[in-house]
Amino acid sequence: MYRRAAIRQFSTFKPRQFQFPSRLPPKVANGQDIRLFRVKFAKPPLRRRILNGLLPYGIITIALWYYLDPISLEIEISEDDEKVKPDGSVEESNVEVEMEDGLFIPFGWPKKEQKTYFKGSDPEWKAYVKLGRDPKRQLEVQAALIKEIRMEVAQTVQGLKHQKLFLDQGRSLLSITYPEGPPQDYGVSGLEIGDGFIAWSKKIVPEDEYQKLSRTIMPLTGLRAGWKVIRYHYNEQANKVRQYFGLKPKIDPETMELKLMLVRLLAARKKAEQRERKRMSPPLVPPINKKEETSTPLSDPKAESSTSAESGSGKAQPPRLSAFFPKADPAPISTFIFMQNLLKRDRAKPQPPAGCVEVKGWIEVVHQHTVVTVDVDSNYDLHTNSFVDKTWTIQRIRDKTVSPRVR
Repeated sequence: MYRRAAIRQFSTFKPRQFQFPSRLPPKVANGQDIRLFRVKFAKPPLRRRILNGLLPYGIITIALWYYLDPISLEIEISEDDEKVKPDGSVEESNVEVEMEDGLFIPFGWPKKEQKTYFKGSDPEWKAYVKLGRDPKRQLEVQAALIKEIRMEVAQTVQGLKHQKLFLDQGRSLLSITYPEGPPQDYGVSGLEIGDGFIAWSKKIVPEDEYQKLSRTIMPLTGLRAGWKVIRYHYNEQANKVRQYFGLKPKIDPETMELKLMLVRLLAARKKAEQRERKRMSPPLVPPINKKEETSTPLSDPKAESSTSAESGSGKAQPPRLSAFFPKADPAPISTFIFMQNLLKRDRAKPQPPAGCVEVKGWIEVVHQHTVVTVDVDSNYDLHTNSFVDKTWTIQRIRDKTVSPRVR
C-alpha cells in the first residue's frame, strides 16, 4: 500500500529537469495499492560497441570494392623496346617480357565463361565446311574409327583376346557433328598478390581441371554407388521378412538386370577359360610298351610298407584353417552393383577442342564365337588427321550362333 510521506520537502524554488511523460513516476492516491510490472529492456542490435567493431572492417571492404580496379594492368614501355618510325608509328620489338607469377587467392567457385561462336572467316569453320562437302573423306574418317575401335576391343576385353577377329564384318552407325564454337572455359575472380602490386584479377580454369576439382570436392558418384549397395542389402533382408510372413517379395528391375548381366559375364568367362584350357592342354600320355613292362624290376615290399606308413602319417595331419570357412564368392553381386553404378557417373563429356569434329555412334565387333556391340564417342582433329578423346563402352555381348531354319 502506498502512503504519502509525513514530511515533504519544500521544492517550489528547486530547479526541475524536463522529463517525458513516459518517464514520470505513476501518481497514486493515498491509501491505495500500487501495481509493479517487471519489464525487460532488450538491447538494440546496433549498439555503439558493435558499430565501433564493424567500422574498420567496413572501411577495408569499401576500399577494396571501390578503389581497386577490376583489372589493373600497368604497361611500361622502355626506350629499348620501341622504335619510332618517321611517320609517327611505333615499331614493336620482338623482345619477350617475362610476366611475374603472383599468388592468386580465389573468391568463389569457377563459373562458365560466355559462349562464343565461330565466324565464317575462322579457319576452323572453313575446315568444317570443307569436310562437309567431301563425303569421301567422311567415309574414310568413319572407316578409320571403326578399325581402331575393333582392334582396341579385341586387345582389351579378356575373353576376346584368343578369338579370331573379323575386321570387315559387323554393322556400324556413326554420325559426324560440327561444334558451333570453341570450348567454353571456366573463370574465377580473386585477389592476385605479386612483387609490388595487389590486383583484383580473373583466372581462367580449363574444363578438364574444373572436372577434376569438382569430382575431388564433391564425390557424388561414389556416394550414389554406395547408397545403391546399401539399398540392395536392405531390400534383400526386407524380402526375407516378407517371405516369412507369407507376403510377396518386391523385385527391383535394375537389380535383376545387373544379376543377369553378372551371370552372363561369368558364363562367358568360364567358356573362354575352357577354350583356353583345351587349346593349351598337353597331348595324351602314350601307352606303355610291353618291353618296358618286362624290363622294370620288381618292387621291394619293405619299401612299399615304408611309403604306405609315410602316406598314412601325411594323411593324419590336421586340416588347414581355410577348411573351416566357406570360400568367398569370386564375383559378389554387391561389388558388381557398386562398380556398375560407379561407371555410370554422370560426368559431363568434354567439349571437342578447337578444330575437331565429334564422331559418335555404335559399332559391332565380330569374333569367332561372340559379337560385341560398342558405343563410341570420339573427336577427330582435322589438322593432324587423328582421333583425340576417344572413349567406348560395351553395351551388349552375345554368342555368335546360327539360328535353325524353319521349313
